[in-house]
Amino acid sequence: MQAARPCETTRGSLIPSWPMSRTAWPPAAVMTSLWRTACVSCTTSPTAWTPRCPPANRQLEYNARNAYTEKSSTGCFSNKSDKMMNNNYDCPLPEEETNPKGSSWLYHSDAIRTYLNLMGKSKKDATLEACAGALQNLTASKGLMSSGMSQLIGLKEKGLPQIARLLQSGNSDVVRSGASLLSNMSRHPVLHRVMGNQVFPEVTRLLTSHTGNTSNSEDILSSACYTVRNLMASQPQMAKQYFSSSMVNNIINLCRSSTSPKAAEAARLLLSDMWSSKELQGVLRQQGLDRNMLGSLTGPNSFRNFTSRF
Repeated sequence: MQAARPCETTRGSLIPSWPMSRTAWPPAAVMTSLWRTACVSCTTSPTAWTPRCPPANRQLEYNARNAYTEKSSTGCFSNKSDKMMNNNYDCPLPEEETNPKGSSWLYHSDAIRTYLNLMGKSKKDATLEACAGALQNLTASKGLMSSGMSQLIGLKEKGLPQIARLLQSGNSDVVRSGASLLSNMSRHPVLHRVMGNQVFPEVTRLLTSHTGNTSNSEDILSSACYTVRNLMASQPQMAKQYFSSSMVNNIINLCRSSTSPKAAEAARLLLSDMWSSKELQGVLRQQGLDRNMLGSLTGPNSFRNFTSRF
């Protein structure tokens, strides 16, 4: 069976026709269909959707890189009068098409705004999961495309409150999608300041109180660990006020988990980075941890000052 292929009719006509100021939002089935068709490399399983869109990603990456290169030649980071710099953008976003068609709608600001509006107003879990999943796809790469889409979502469209709200859902699929999206966005330092107070309380709450008894728990907890790890690297003092003893204990227990290897690895990296931070090492010492105990938890290869981020 072949993977799902993009549908130009779906992508080119559904999004611009959605009402932005009415209650007649599209049904969850439509959103789910759009999410599936957005990815050429989606698996055929209805529950295992791959957060990658290679052809679209390559085109976006190419456009973003060209815009970045052109702007860099005139001083992307040094020209203080530049409009994007005044708006706190790390580098200029690619120019958008005035009348986007087909796949161009998938990453157009109108589509991003529609997803965020739905996430802020819809009460249906399937719709919330599909909207977050679409944005997760757009931020899944590690290049300029992910940076550009993350800035569009977090800075231009100010979508962080809608995304953080997903972490309060009682539906683990919704929480997983929201946590994964925030993890993607947290890889870009330009967003760390705005993500700090808006996102950190909810993410650390997950690490403090999440019971780990759902099928999505490993994904949720690993995403939360990576988000905290990324954000605390640039804002350790802000992070410190949210690190409770119960959260640290849960991270330590997660490091020892044999049933959630992916989450355990993320927890080990988080714990190692906390110890490497002068501002945060005291939090661990207050819990009775020392270098030897930490080494036994994280392993000899993990206990070092990490410079790369997930």
